[in-house]
Amino acid sequence: MAHETEIPNSDGLTSTAMQNWQAMSPKMERDISRMALTSADTILYQWDIKSGSITFSDNISDVLPQNFTLPRHIDDWQEMIDPRDYGNWCNARKLWETEIGTFEKRYRLKNSKDDLWLKHTLVHQKDNSALIGTISFNCRAPESESPPPATQHTLLEKYGNMGTMLNAGEFICCLQEFQEKEHSNSHNSIIIVAITSLSIIAQAFGQNAAEDVMKELEVKLRSILSSGNELYRIHRDQFGIIMEDCDRECATIHINKINDAVRNYSGKTKFGAVHTSSICGYSNFKTAEGEAATIIDRAFTDLNRHPGMLHAAQAQDPEDSMMARQQMGLANYLSKAISEDKLRLAYQPIIDSKTGEIAYYEALLRLVDKTGKVSSAGALIPIAERMGLINIVDRKVLEMVVQELETYPDVHLALNVSNLTTENPEWLQHIQSLLRDRPSTAERLTVEITETAAQLDLRRTAYFVAMIQELGCLVSLDDFGSGYTSFRQLKTLSVDSVKIDGGFIRDLTTNPDNRFFVKTLLEFTELFGLKSVAEYVENGETAKILMELGVDCMQGYYLGKPENQRSWLTDDEYGAS
Repeated sequence: MAHETEIPNSDGLTSTAMQNWQAMSPKMERDISRMALTSADTILYQWDIKSGSITFSDNISDVLPQNFTLPRHIDDWQEMIDPRDYGNWCNARKLWETEIGTFEKRYRLKNSKDDLWLKHTLVHQKDNSALIGTISFNCRAPESESPPPATQHTLLEKYGNMGTMLNAGEFICCLQEFQEKEHSNSHNSIIIVAITSLSIIAQAFGQNAAEDVMKELEVKLRSILSSGNELYRIHRDQFGIIMEDCDRECATIHINKINDAVRNYSGKTKFGAVHTSSICGYSNFKTAEGEAATIIDRAFTDLNRHPGMLHAAQAQDPEDSMMARQQMGLANYLSKAISEDKLRLAYQPIIDSKTGEIAYYEALLRLVDKTGKVSSAGALIPIAERMGLINIVDRKVLEMVVQELETYPDVHLALNVSNLTTENPEWLQHIQSLLRDRPSTAERLTVEITETAAQLDLRRTAYFVAMIQELGCLVSLDDFGSGYTSFRQLKTLSVDSVKIDGGFIRDLTTNPDNRFFVKTLLEFTELFGLKSVAEYVENGETAKILMELGVDCMQGYYLGKPENQRSWLTDDEYGAS
């Protein structure tokens, strides 16, 4: 879908994000903090002077270079320091332990490739035996170790050129310099752009290919930014943009342009079929207000609210690389189908077990190829989730289904959404904008969520369900039984119906255990006053057993296959257009 971002208020949080933030559990807050720190290659630590023990933020294992053990004592940490910097570090340590103030030291780790520099900051407060601070990895060397510049340059001049990567501290310095340079009190913006598919590009084609993609994307992004906007490479898969005189509306426009530009880069490259996708974090600020670190933290926090954040690529064997390339090609195929408007809907009837009449239809996604052939898109959904396309797919399907309901007022349709979509405030905001003033349309829409989504984050899923039902829509829990939802969880979700997982239905006629389990599930749903649907009903004997057990509705090839035409009309098959 086209990317739309709700722009934050003056405190840096959107209204939806503020509600989600206030509802966060302490664990969720810790997870977001951990992701933000790890994105910046930074850890927090506390050092007890008396005992020498040190404790680190729990992201240290994600940031600490390979081949280094996890230290728990300051002496062990000291032993990791490169011999060239060891003496100076020991002298600095004595100062830190005895003097009150704020300190900073840059040094190298021994046995590190290409001289890995660290920046060590520390605060020693009066009457405080515990020192606290941060350690940033992959920072630049101090001036004494760097070749002297031919002329004096500002930070912006030094690091604004393409191909240079800044660490988090240097990016903060760039923002501070921007704030000092600007004298107006206008609104400005920080945008963090994360290339979410870079890990799988590295997995498919290698790190060099991934780096070349980042360089080409940097050229592309620079070409769409106007003067007064500064772009920096701040991580292996992230860019930071400082946007002068850019308010909420302006930032929304740029975020959409950035995501479109990254997505449109996808296609045939010198490496092979490459798909690129991105997500953006945002923070708005006035030039004369706010500390640079806080402004950037808000942007990273907003970035990490998004579902589908990918992890760093690990070394893979050739078979894994081949699979990654195949997935990249399929992602390109899906992305092209979206851009060329080749998505269609098929409709499978869901039958009322008591009357034999059609209760409603499930709308299923289909793709039209260049020959006009219509095929299922089901196998591509996991790839869409991994490649950052699922938000576009689910938004497009929603728009198509709502259009059908508007066009045919006697039809009731159901649609599936991804687990990631239940965590996506933008999709929720979009369905609200489509249906808030259309109650007669909303009451004929059922949104199906998976039981897995509820298992991942019950509270967030319950909020999603409540917001959908507030519009007048129904919500069904799909794959019911696969995750063994408890009575308490089902009550918390407050869904309208459940769809029993097809794995229990397929061999219902031959497996007495499955028959007992389905009977128990149906008693379970009846206890809660929920409608029940059995999917994968492939023969008459299965249908007969289900009706005897008291199921409310059934779905399957025995009762009706998905059709690329609207069965409530005549002569309305989809073509290739």
